[in-house]
Amino acid sequence: MATHEVEGNLSWHIFKKYWVPVALYAGFIFYVSSLPEPVQTLQVDLSVLHVPMFFVLSYLFARAVLGTRNIATSRAIAASIIVTTAYGVLDELHQLYVPGRTFSYFDMGLDLFGASLIVFKDWWEKLFERVNL
Repeated sequence: MATHEVEGNLSWHIFKKYWVPVALYAGFIFYVSSLPEPVQTLQVDLSVLHVPMFFVLSYLFARAVLGTRNIATSRAIAASIIVTTAYGVLDELHQLYVPGRTFSYFDMGLDLFGASLIVFKDWWEKLFERVNL
């Protein structure tokens, strides 16, 4: 992840680089969870998608915090897990109002698990560097 690049106010360039991806991805999750009845082309429970989706959100959030704030990595990771899990809870509450969707404690647990995978941040980054992502 990038090191702290800005003291004080965020420039638009830095904001776009770090926080816009977080907002766009969170918007994507909201959009997908707003679909009344998700299309299921595979014979797989779509709940398993919560883990990778919330891992990516957690990673993007941690990346944004570390790239724009002078904060210890451990604190950024903790904040990322908390914020991402809270977003998962809000997403489940939102689904109470979507036809064909339900509130699920199981899905919230999957969101928490996916968000928590950020603790392996260094390992993920080394893996991504190897495959040139």
